[in-house]
Formats: sequence, structure tokens, C-alpha cells
Amino acid sequence: MKRILSLIAIAAGMAALASCAKEAFVAPAENNTIIPEGMKEVVFSTILSKTTIAEGQPVWAEKDSVKILWVEDNGEAGLAVCETKAEVNPVDGTIKAVVGEARDYYYAVYPQWATSTLEASADNPDYLQVTVKSTSADGSWAAAHYAAALTTAGELTFNFKSVSNALKFEVTTPGVTKVQISTPDEAMTAAKVKFAFDGEEISETVEVVTPQKTSTVTVNGPGTYYAPIICDAQWLSGFVVSEYVGNELVSFSEATNPLSWGRSEIYNIGTVEDHTSTTHDWFFKADGNGTGESWDNAAGIEKFIELLS
Repeated sequence: MKRILSLIAIAAGMAALASCAKEAFVAPAENNTIIPEGMKEVVFSTILSKTTIAEGQPVWAEKDSVKILWVEDNGEAGLAVCETKAEVNPVDGTIKAVVGEARDYYYAVYPQWATSTLEASADNPDYLQVTVKSTSADGSWAAAHYAAALTTAGELTFNFKSVSNALKFEVTTPGVTKVQISTPDEAMTAAKVKFAFDGEEISETVEVVTPQKTSTVTVNGPGTYYAPIICDAQWLSGFVVSEYVGNELVSFSEATNPLSWGRSEIYNIGTVEDHTSTTHDWFFKADGNGTGESWDNAAGIEKFIELLS
């Protein structure tokens, strides 16, 4: 049996393959975890900014897991980026994981399923890239909140910082299955964000890749929901929130006031239906088959007649 960890190796001026996993094994730990030679089982503590809100305070939930990344220096073979995943103890917030000897730091990303990569450098800061998705499968707070942390190999304490903000909203209409948040200008709701750490704090975003202008949240009728929004977004022309039953648009609310996002913010718009507009710019073309909300989603003549009726 061999434990295999993902790796990306980097050498000066060229990439070189370097293994994070070892061939031999030491004796199992007390919990019967098989530990490869050269690896070790450590316990990280956490300082929390997530994930379930209980009485106004964020707490870890059952089965919460994080991805842990680190850089190993393999000499002439270059730098290897290694990763593993581990569950968080919801009682005391500790994370027990089998890791290798980090060059300088250990990084953690929540949620563990978030697409993330670590760009290691021998001369510059390491850059972490996390994808804030444009879709949320259940609209929960945990699914809407992305966070990352850095700790030194000596301290082993992850102080999680937000990588995303959240738009909070209430749905009261029975049967609503999805809610879309869109921006009418060049603003962004979701993207791959690349950043470095300044101590324990996340520095300003250094790069935004594949930005998205629309985010979709799957909902189940009436309830409170959250949509993830990237940090430092500038919504200069406001935003539109649309409710759907299946693929049928049933209501929308339009906010024209500018909104500037910082970091670790929750913007509560309250009940979506309370803001439902009675006027809207609709877009039609002869061969259109969309909802009519934009030229890219233009409606056809049947939708035009339906909206006039």
C-alpha cells in the first residue's frame, strides 16, 4: 500500500519531477494511520472565520474538511508542491493530518473540494490560487464561504481568512429552484483569485482569472440562502437578482446603486420578492430562445407575447 500525494515540482528556470510520497513506512500511529517514511502526523489548531453560524459565532461543523498544501525542497530536483486533505474536529477545531517537512509554511484551503493550486517560488512569495465558483449547490453559508490560512512549520496554527464574501437573501415564493445574481457591467461575481500572504493576512489579489458575471444558487423554495462573491469586487452599476422555477423566470429585483465589496463581508438584501421590479429592459430577437434578460440570453416572439399578456 502506498499513499500518493499530488505534486507539482518547480526548478529554477524549468519544471522538475520530485516525489512527495515515500516508498518505505514507519510504524502506524496510535490511530492506526499508516505514515510514509519522511512524513509525520501533526495536529494543527485553528482560529476560525467559518463555517456554521451558531448564535452569531462561526463554528466548525461535522465533516468539515480542509485541503493542506506545503512546499518541499528537494535540492537539485527542485521544489515540490504537495497536498493532502483532512477533517476538522468540530469540538476543538483541531486538524490531524499526515504531512511532509515543509520548506517554510503550511497552507490550508476551505472547503477541501475548492479548486486550488499553490505556485511555489525560490525567490518570491508563494502564490495561492483559489476558485470561487459561480454555482452553489445548496445555498448554505458553508458552501458560500471560501477561506484560506497560512502557518509556519513551527507554529502549526491556521488563522483562517476569507477568500470570498457572501450575498444573503430570503426566498418566500414556493417552488423556486434557483436564484441568479448578475452584474450588468464588467463587474465580477466569481473567478479564480490569486494572492499571497502578508504574515497571517491575505494580501491584495494579484490576479483574477476567468471572471464570471453571473452566479447561480440552487434553492429549495422558501428559506435563507447565501451566494459566494469574490472579494474586492466593484459593482458600479448595481446588480440583478432573478428567481426561477425550473428554467422559467418568475421574478427579479434590480439594485442600481453601486456596491463595493471589501473582504469578509455579508451583504443582506433581505427578501428577494420585496424588491421585485415592475419595469425591466427586455431583449428580443427573431431566433431568440432565452429569458430576455440580456442580448446573450435574448427571448423570441413567444416569450415576447407572454410578457405582454
